[in-house]
Amino acid sequence: MNFTISFLSTPAVLLGIVAFVGLVAQKKTGTEVLTGTFKTIIGFMVFSAGGSLMTGALQNFNKLFQTGFNIVGVVASPEAATAMAQTEYALVTSCTLILGFIMNLVFARITPMKNIFFTTGHSLFFACVLSLIIKSFGISDIMAILLGGIILGFCSAALPQLCQPFMRKITGSDETAIGHFNMIGYALSGHIGKLFSKYEDKSTEDINFPKWLSFFRDFLMGVAVIMLGLFYLSALKAGRDVTQELAGTTHWLVFPMVQAFTFTAGMSILMTGVRMFLAEI
Repeated sequence: MNFTISFLSTPAVLLGIVAFVGLVAQKKTGTEVLTGTFKTIIGFMVFSAGGSLMTGALQNFNKLFQTGFNIVGVVASPEAATAMAQTEYALVTSCTLILGFIMNLVFARITPMKNIFFTTGHSLFFACVLSLIIKSFGISDIMAILLGGIILGFCSAALPQLCQPFMRKITGSDETAIGHFNMIGYALSGHIGKLFSKYEDKSTEDINFPKWLSFFRDFLMGVAVIMLGLFYLSALKAGRDVTQELAGTTHWLVFPMVQAFTFTAGMSILMTGVRMFLAEI
């Protein structure tokens, strides 16, 4: 009994079972079923490893920032929330993701909101954020999964409707919708944009930016540069003694660079894991 509970309580295994059932239902070959199941489990573990790296770097940043500026810092990043959720509430997050997709199908079936959310990376981020928020109120795991899954499923079906008038204008049909959870902001931007309809032939793509800014087109490069700035700013403000205590045997001026690149590496690993297991489920 303890083996069964432990086995099914492991998020990577739970998602592996989902992938296994799906692949069998698709009548895949034995090799494809085995490969897909294992890739899902491995991908989720890679994802968790990336989250752990990011969490460790963020904890050091938090100490430097709070000491240096004497205020509580907040990292407004879905990747940071994902890392924290996978460290603290891995089972709740994975179950919320699975139930959320099921509820998305239910809402699309019984309501006029006929949208199926296939941007699963964003669904995972939202499941992590929901898990963190709901669990912060001390709610039990089962209730957190049920509540989070229902919210995730409803938002997956409902939010694309807000942007559909703009998608219809761009694509000429209702076959495709935007799969993102910032659609309230996108829809608001669309309505604001209508006030400037006389400029609709102009585009930001026409703006010529300096070539030295082109490296920001690479997501990881942008993250690395920003984190370098934040870590060095916090370390210099916190002072040599505080930073050296965190750095251990590493020189205190090298420590911020290492942590910034560790955070970026963790994000790269996390994204690789996400792509790996989502491709199978």
